[in-house]
Amino acid sequence: MVTSNSGNLDQLIVGNYLEVHGRIAIDMNMDGLALDGDKGTKFWVILGKLVEAEDPPFIIAFYCKTRDAGLFLGDLVVDLADLQTIGNEYNGVNDIVETRNFDLDAPARSLVECCISHCDNGACEKGTVVDVHSEGRIQFSDIGIDCRPRTDESHTSKVDRLHHNGRSPLELIGIGMVSQFRLDTMHFFVHRDIFSIS
Repeated sequence: MVTSNSGNLDQLIVGNYLEVHGRIAIDMNMDGLALDGDKGTKFWVILGKLVEAEDPPFIIAFYCKTRDAGLFLGDLVVDLADLQTIGNEYNGVNDIVETRNFDLDAPARSLVECCISHCDNGACEKGTVVDVHSEGRIQFSDIGIDCRPRTDESHTSKVDRLHHNGRSPLELIGIGMVSQFRLDTMHFFVHRDIFSIS
């Protein structure tokens, strides 16, 4: 089940936004919502938010539970490709829509980026740091650390085979699979001296 419609942008005050910013830029969020606890029905929601605007987030799509990134992201990728090339029509003018950042928690990131769970070895999303299991937790040690930072290029070429379990459909439209994804502080703590949280 899916609702997908860039027309949701038309419900916002896009004209005023364009006057201030000169372009349309959105941040995206995706998350699962359990309807009956842990027993079964779960929705995955894709939300958009105009960057630096007071408007609330708007619904782009929602799906009944899926762990297939192709099914979850397929229509979104088609819509984003159109918005990046043709644009969103407003008052007879097509304005190109930029996707700035994806702000996802770790489970959603695992689905969207087609990478391993945040509970698995090699899960750090910003570098190839080795995980340390201690006191029932996975930690990223900063003692004597010698790891390579992840880049959009290393993600696309799947240099770290331990980290990936597929290819995200978002790669087809040039989304930076590292640079455009914000860190999830709920599931990860990354030492400020190792990686820049920007």
